[in-house]
Amino acid sequence: INLLKSSLRKFSGYVGVVNYMGSRFTAASESIRPVLGELKRRGLMFVDNRDSSYSLAASMAQGINMPWAVNNTYVDNDLNAESIALQLVELEKRAKAQGTALGMARSYPVTVRVIGVWAATLEERGFALVPVSSIANQQALPR
Repeated sequence: INLLKSSLRKFSGYVGVVNYMGSRFTAASESIRPVLGELKRRGLMFVDNRDSSYSLAASMAQGINMPWAVNNTYVDNDLNAESIALQLVELEKRAKAQGTALGMARSYPVTVRVIGVWAATLEERGFALVPVSSIANQQALPR
């Protein structure tokens, strides 16, 4: 918790945190509980990147009534422009079916380029990019 508090003091302007490479951590309630408690105390949200299907983070966040969101897909696990574009289409399908979807990506040049092209055409297809905070608590909890 001290490392979390120290890290949060060094930055400003964020609405929450996302885990990275913490699949074992988010699957252990005794590990994630104090982190979620501290984030809730600060009015922040937790975004679960879902590296593991065993993550308890989103359900625990819901259980303590704090904002949460869950990654539905990494759009750039395959660093091929066509693959990224296909993942974005799948993200749109999920958003249409469920009302919202969250995709995560890294800042690789190909990813940034493909997302830029895709984002420029979203409105004509009836979609909008929104801040993650605007979809807090609106997704179905992962099973």
